[in-house]
Amino acid sequence: MAERFKLPPVLTGSTWGNVWQAAWERLRQQRGMTINSEGVVAPKLTNREAASIIDAMRAIAPTTARKFPLWYQFAAVVYGWDPENDKIDISSAQADRFYEPDAAVELFVALQTMVFDLDDERAGTEPRVELDQGAFDDRIFQGEVVSALRADGAKAQAIIPQCKDKKSGKKRFPRPPCDKDGKGPKGRDPITGVEIELPCDNPGDCEPIKPKRSIETLGWLIIAAGVVYLFAPAVLSGAIAGRVARNSRRGRRTRR
Repeated sequence: MAERFKLPPVLTGSTWGNVWQAAWERLRQQRGMTINSEGVVAPKLTNREAASIIDAMRAIAPTTARKFPLWYQFAAVVYGWDPENDKIDISSAQADRFYEPDAAVELFVALQTMVFDLDDERAGTEPRVELDQGAFDDRIFQGEVVSALRADGAKAQAIIPQCKDKKSGKKRFPRPPCDKDGKGPKGRDPITGVEIELPCDNPGDCEPIKPKRSIETLGWLIIAAGVVYLFAPAVLSGAIAGRVARNSRRGRRTRR
C-alpha cells in the first residue's frame, strides 16, 4: 500500500507552469513513474493525492477560458467508478491505492493545458495551489462527483473507462478517433513541450461497456450522507429517536 500523501499542502512558483512542474517532479521523485496502455508516462500518485489535485484545480478552473469540464470524470476514477460496477468506493484502502495509469496520463495532460491557460490569462497573479489532503474523504465532494455523473448520463459512460480493447480484451480509456489516414491528433509532450502524434482509435478498436444500472439512487444516498455529515448530531439523534418510537409502537401492536 502506498504511503498516504506525498504532496506538500501548498504549491507555489514563478508561473503556473512551474507550479504544475513542481507537482510532477515531487511525485516523480517520491513515487516514480507510471505508464499507460499506449506507453505514455506520468508520475504515480494515489487516489487520495489525485482527489486533492482535482479538487484544487476545480476551484481555480472557473477563472480560465476552458474551465475544467471533465473534473468529475477524473474524480470518478479516484473512487473506482466505471459503467460496469456502477459504484464508488470511499474506503481508506481505495484512497491509498494508486490512481489508474491511463487516468493519470490524461489528468496531467488536462492540468498542463489548464496551467498554460492560467499563465496566459492571469499574468501578474500569484501562482498558488492549496492541496486538501482530506478531499477524498469529503462527503460533499463525493456527492458532487456522483451527482455530476448522474446529470451527465450516457456521455459520462463513453469517456470514463472502461471500454474493451478489440485486440487485448482489456479495459482501457477510449482514444481520440483516428483521421482518414489512420493518424491520431497532435498533442504536446508534457515535459519537453515537443509536438507529438497521440494514439487514436479506429471504429471498433475499443467497444464501450454498457452500464448495468443507473447510479441515480447512489447519487442521492451520497448527497444525503454529506448532509448528515454536516448536521450529524441533530439529524442522527432525531432519526434514532424516530426509529425507536416506531419500533415501540410496532411492538405494542404485535402484543395486542
